[in-house]
Amino acid sequence: ILIIMVKHLIQLKEESIVREKELSMANKIQDSIRNDSIILLSGDLSVIMANNNTEELTGVSAEGITGRHVSHIIMDFLILESEIKEMEKEGYGSFSCHLKYLNRKGETTVMDARVSQIQDDLNSDLQYLVLAHEIKDRKALTNAFNITQRELEVIQQIISGKTNKEIAFFLGVKERT
Repeated sequence: ILIIMVKHLIQLKEESIVREKELSMANKIQDSIRNDSIILLSGDLSVIMANNNTEELTGVSAEGITGRHVSHIIMDFLILESEIKEMEKEGYGSFSCHLKYLNRKGETTVMDARVSQIQDDLNSDLQYLVLAHEIKDRKALTNAFNITQRELEVIQQIISGKTNKEIAFFLGVKERT
């Protein structure tokens, strides 16, 4: 009986250590996304949920955006939609991109976003989780080198490895431009 009790105590201690590690990891994850915008989208890109940081960036309350199409807060939602279709077609689970969030004043904030495909446990519907944080270095770059937002968009597309044709499509201009 003593051996069984000791084994049980050892098992409880091991479970406790595992729980502590899991809690520590959860805290690290929470700290890393504390300032991020978090948006959960349905398969048709309607907002299911948005956190307080998203509210602060856009000036739209979570209640005001819930159930509405993501185009109400993400200016370049067509890029998001296109990348999601590509992700589904190619079978990968996530991708990174830059997205422009809109605020009530019509101003944009460029965000570095990670979009992940997730499955709802309840009804197996496909959903998308968008984790994004503001790119603050862009403002410093534009100020330091007197670069316009449009020039910065072109630079970002070049850095991303896009072709001239893809950049032209993205910007809504002819390739020659």
